[in-house]
Amino acid sequence: MGKTSIIDIYQKYYGFKSTVPNTPKMDLTSFLLILSIDPTASEPDNDLKGGALLRALFNQSIDLFLASLLFRKGKYMQWLIAHKDEFSISPIPDNDDSALLTRALFWFDYNKPYLPQKDIYAFNPQLLIDFYYDNENLDLRAIHEAEKAEDKGATLAYSDADWAIVIPHTFEASCFYAQFTKWCTTSRDDVSYFYDYRMRGPLFICIDRHAPHKYQFYFAKGEYDFRNEIDNAVYPWDVNLSAGAIRFLKEYSGSRALNTDQLNAMLASGKAPADVFDRVFPVSDGLQLVKIDMRYNFVCVATNQLVGKQWYFYAEPYADGLAKVYIQRFTHAYINVSGQPINDGWVEDFDDDAWTNAEYYKN
Repeated sequence: MGKTSIIDIYQKYYGFKSTVPNTPKMDLTSFLLILSIDPTASEPDNDLKGGALLRALFNQSIDLFLASLLFRKGKYMQWLIAHKDEFSISPIPDNDDSALLTRALFWFDYNKPYLPQKDIYAFNPQLLIDFYYDNENLDLRAIHEAEKAEDKGATLAYSDADWAIVIPHTFEASCFYAQFTKWCTTSRDDVSYFYDYRMRGPLFICIDRHAPHKYQFYFAKGEYDFRNEIDNAVYPWDVNLSAGAIRFLKEYSGSRALNTDQLNAMLASGKAPADVFDRVFPVSDGLQLVKIDMRYNFVCVATNQLVGKQWYFYAEPYADGLAKVYIQRFTHAYINVSGQPINDGWVEDFDDDAWTNAEYYKN
């Protein structure tokens, strides 16, 4: 049997011809407007959401039957209908109770597995909005699932009773652990923000286990940034990070800066590249591409030393005595086995398609 359509639900329970007792009767437009508030009622392929859908329904610029196909029975449809006289609906985004209620319901549904009160019927619309305002940035899923970081494309780098520090390796992991923040690294409009930062150095998401606070720490090659959940720059010593969390971040920022001489000394002591670098690639032309702190260089197999002190934003293995390397995202050169650029040196390269499938997006 196929699923029951929204039109069928409306006609059976809420339409003026319905014979089901004790259900409020209304026209189809009013029913769909109420349904549009439920963040769980939108079909996955519905591109007309939020204010755009509200305006279309209010202006009657969309066929109601077609509009009904954009919806499914959401988790909170009956609760919203039961309280329909307690909130207003407006076609102007963020200018009415419904916009707040949608955000509050999304927050409630997202955190529900870990909320002490999981029954939506324990709230009326105003109580839910107030509860949401009091806990707007509280992300119980991130707090309780920090220990599952490896399963979500991240690493739990530090943990104590008060704080968890997670390093996201994928955009989806960044979005999960940075939910309810305003960081550009979670922007689905431009995912390059996350990858550009990640290529310069790891991002550390610091999650307060007891309060609605998150901080994002970034450090690489002299660059330093520490942001709160609303994306304002703050100083680490002005927030309540635990002594252990502060010590961890200090140790990282002091020890992980790229030091070619120190790395060469480790190699000279007899260590293999695989024991020194985060990742090593197959040997080609007697040179091995290596990666550490999201930067690339080459180790000469004959000497077990780095070819030079220049580190690259991205690099490809040698082929026929040449390697293509990027000093930044759109500036590349071909270098010889001595690490020297050939021909005219660095040139601009604006081939976005090449970067979409580049190795660094996947590793």
